[in-house]
Amino acid sequence: VVGQGAGATQNILLFRTRGEGVKAVPLSDVHRIENFAMDQLEWVQGLPVIQYRDRLLPIRSFDGTAGVRRQNHQPVLVFLSGDQWVGLAIEKIEDIKADEVRLERVSTQ
Repeated sequence: VVGQGAGATQNILLFRTRGEGVKAVPLSDVHRIENFAMDQLEWVQGLPVIQYRDRLLPIRSFDGTAGVRRQNHQPVLVFLSGDQWVGLAIEKIEDIKADEVRLERVSTQ
């Protein structure tokens, strides 16, 4: 959760998804921002991937596969966690802001 409150100030990347609207992520969590030619997509077990730095990069979206273009170019936020890479397909980058970040645990009950 991004918002006012006690927390560290950091740069926040604001981006728009196809159906979910504006989302935010700490810029420090984004390894790279790419603009992929989406006609280069491949499908593995029904999920989109793209060749990226000599490996297959899984492409995900908040909007499911509907949020992943099949042609033209699309901005993709690339994240690295341990040795796992994943791309998040977005519609566009809205802004980068310095803001306080407060993380809250969301109950699943």
